[in-house]
Amino acid sequence: MKKLILSAFIMLNLFANDAKIKVYTETYPPFNMEQNGILTGVSSDILNAMYQEMGLSKEYQKIKIVPWARGYKIVQKKKNTMLFSTTRSKARETMFKWVGPIYTTKQDILALNYNNIKIDKLDDLNNYKVGAILGWATTDYLLNHGVKKENIEIYVGKDASNKGFNKLNTNQIDCFIYNQNAIQYDKYLLKVLASNYKTVYRIEQDKLYYAFNKNTDDKIISKWQKALDKVKKSGKYQTILNKYNLK
Repeated sequence: MKKLILSAFIMLNLFANDAKIKVYTETYPPFNMEQNGILTGVSSDILNAMYQEMGLSKEYQKIKIVPWARGYKIVQKKKNTMLFSTTRSKARETMFKWVGPIYTTKQDILALNYNNIKIDKLDDLNNYKVGAILGWATTDYLLNHGVKKENIEIYVGKDASNKGFNKLNTNQIDCFIYNQNAIQYDKYLLKVLASNYKTVYRIEQDKLYYAFNKNTDDKIISKWQKALDKVKKSGKYQTILNKYNLK
């Protein structure tokens, strides 16, 4: 009986630790977005399935949507916090603990179709004004690969994506960095049409993860990773990808 009580206590303690994980995300369709007041998207739906695997379904309702830069700072500083969808890069490797991958994305440098812009290598962007979102790995990638800071216009806040597309559509910038998968969700982005844009340069592929504060207990990381692995093996993962027309 004592062993049973001890086992039950350990399990309850693990669930309590999991429940203490405060989760943050941004508006980044089709991976995380709010529709009719409900959090949805590829990464969000996968996380919801993971919560179900772990018996923590109610925690999904507590996820907070914040500007990316704010969530990024919070999760670096506060224990038992997590941010998604986060690109895992060499620069960030030791900054967080990781559960994933969620999906592999392609980051594009977009321009309006009628603009005669040609980019053969990244430092060609120094001939143009480029829009980017604060805290995104691609923004740091440009700075680390020869693009001058004065050529990059940074957008902040929940509507950072909207700002970027608005600036691009009105020719206030020449290019805007954004994920190609997100463009198809134009109704979330000032009703822009994917056919209005062309990819003038493609940055290397990024793998998206759930990023936890680096002081998070390894047992929690392992438990969440196992939950994701189960979601993938069960077929739920592919069903979610199909729902958003992703391969």
